[in-house]
Amino acid sequence: MLPPDENITPIAKRILILPFEFEIKKPDATVEYKIMNELPGIFNLAVEGLKRLRKKREFTFVERGDLLLQMYQKNVPVFEQFVIDSIEYEKDCNKGLFIYEIWERYQKFMSEIYGGEHWKHDKEQTVKNSWDLGYHIRQFYLFRGIQIESKRKYSSEKGGSFSYIENIFFTNNNIVTY
Repeated sequence: MLPPDENITPIAKRILILPFEFEIKKPDATVEYKIMNELPGIFNLAVEGLKRLRKKREFTFVERGDLLLQMYQKNVPVFEQFVIDSIEYEKDCNKGLFIYEIWERYQKFMSEIYGGEHWKHDKEQTVKNSWDLGYHIRQFYLFRGIQIESKRKYSSEKGGSFSYIENIFFTNNNIVTY
């Protein structure tokens, strides 16, 4: 990561971020040999990509990479990036999430980005607890013309009544480490 006072604009004009969003659950010590077996196919894909690059005279636009770059440039707040990556809204989808579920995922997301939990003490972070998180999620969607409400609902997992937001659910994407 660059220092917070570093001007990233000149750098951002010269780089493309290619997100790799897959998590290797079980490392394989023989992966090098397996890749070597696929080398001709990988080479052919690289040649096709080079041909496309020469023809278009620019790299293929990757929206996800652009969002990450904007986040690095501080044009997209980290919280908004979390919602974009992790939560979907669908009217009348008969799904919903407890705030504590979202809070657990958000804490993991932030800890992976910042390499620990010191983000909780950063004065620039507006989301520092589950109450802040619920409020900012509602504001995120309200800004996009979607009014969502949280209500109390019983959680059999936690054995009590907790804040719950209807019509949202986690995307199938893994949490991404930046």
